[in-house]
Amino acid sequence: MNKFYTVLFAALAGFTSVISTVNLASAQCSCNVSDFGSISVAGWTAGQTGTITTCQFGGERATINNTVAGAVYRISSCGASYDTQLSIYTGTCGSLIAYNDDNGPACSGLSASVQFTSPGGTLYSAFHEYNCTSNSSCATVTITLVSLPAAPPPVIPCTGCAIAVETSANHTSALGCQNGNFSVGSGAFFDLSVSPNTYYDFSFVNTAANINGFCATPQGGNGSAFTSNQTCWFSGTTQTLRVSANRSNCNWTGQSATITYRRTDPTIAANNPASTTICEGNAATIVGAAASCGTTYWQGTTNNGTSTATPGLSNSTGTLSTSGTFTYYYRPENGGCWGTQQSTVVTVTPNNVAPTSVVSSPATMCPGGSV
Repeated sequence: MNKFYTVLFAALAGFTSVISTVNLASAQCSCNVSDFGSISVAGWTAGQTGTITTCQFGGERATINNTVAGAVYRISSCGASYDTQLSIYTGTCGSLIAYNDDNGPACSGLSASVQFTSPGGTLYSAFHEYNCTSNSSCATVTITLVSLPAAPPPVIPCTGCAIAVETSANHTSALGCQNGNFSVGSGAFFDLSVSPNTYYDFSFVNTAANINGFCATPQGGNGSAFTSNQTCWFSGTTQTLRVSANRSNCNWTGQSATITYRRTDPTIAANNPASTTICEGNAATIVGAAASCGTTYWQGTTNNGTSTATPGLSNSTGTLSTSGTFTYYYRPENGGCWGTQQSTVVTVTPNNVAPTSVVSSPATMCPGGSV
């Protein structure tokens, strides 16, 4: 509570009174208090409200995680049964961001509420009874995301003519290993959604005389920009790629450049070994090759399998107790596009086999057998 003191100065001459009001505003309270209560605001939309805790004591601090830099938040203790104060600090009790005692933006009177622009990351909300004292009565503290920062200006991939969103891209999505394509026209760009951690091919078709190429700029993430046809371009964490055509002048016709794209066909080399022979009751170890433009997956005995359960290059058949011939597979995958598999043939020789002939070349000798 702000304390107001009225000082009366009596003027001796003529008994005239002069009244002066002095406002002694309370200062912010310490952040170095015990922790209680926390909330994450990751992914929040404007107007969203959450309860940090329903039992905040005076002399405690709550943790607000994942705030957005430039976003405006409001923290409130409206309805508390005593005179409250809120002091907002950056994580690790760094800089003071905001403070309120009475008559804040969310409620009037003695319950504190405070609105501020976040620097981003983790914040501390120190909660006290006036004048920076403790209180063991519960108070409810809430937080509201008032507004998010304005979107940054678009990253313009090419210079020259005016750039605007292509409204007639005629986009066909690339599914699995199939081609997709889209068109861009006069001074336009198209924002293409790409899957993260996926390899892509891009090719440009010049359908107008005044176009001499194209350029692609990731809108976030760690994918690389490029200005020429691509094979095995890796998206990394990028999920949006802004593509437009370079031009030698601005006299375009609509949809005068076409981009074809697809997930790159992944490949792997032959398994090691290509074939092997073991005795009953043993296991064979099969090594696959690292995939080019994708990930290698063990498929066991499933022909043309599509399991992503076991990535890796070295796997065992497990103990094989039945004689016969078995085939084991590795197959490469890239964002749902499956490449050509590689196989290893495993021959399991039975034990206790009677001799049938004499051989001069090396052979697999199993327990109980002879050659």
